[in-house]
Amino acid sequence: MQNTYWILFAITIAGLLFALGFLSYFITLFVKKKVGIVSIRLFVGLSVVMAFLAVICILMLIPLVKDFHLAAHNEYVEDIATVVEFTDVYFDADGNGQTHYSKPKFYIPEKDEYVVLYVADVEIGEEYRIRYYPNTKICEAVPTE
Repeated sequence: MQNTYWILFAITIAGLLFALGFLSYFITLFVKKKVGIVSIRLFVGLSVVMAFLAVICILMLIPLVKDFHLAAHNEYVEDIATVVEFTDVYFDADGNGQTHYSKPKFYIPEKDEYVVLYVADVEIGEEYRIRYYPNTKICEAVPTE
């Protein structure tokens, strides 16, 4: 769980630096008038793509920063919860009739609240010890005995 957090954090920071670096490079070329008339369309197109990538990285970074204090101190929220339902159900487009369930909704009786987390291999009605980061929803579920 912690490795997933740090990998996602590193990818997001690298993507943001990459996008901002190329965006500043494109702006520098444009200001110095080293962009020809033919390549203005290419310049504008690449600038829009890099700006879009930067915005996506910033939106991904916000919940990561909110959970940073937990991940930095190797802490997490831990509760005993029961899977109530799956919030994302889709049917396989291959026509083989398989159904895929994801994003389980857990009920935490101690807090009397529901939380939707990103975790696999859980079953409805089963009780699990869940460890998760509250903002990124990165989770690990262990069956209780």
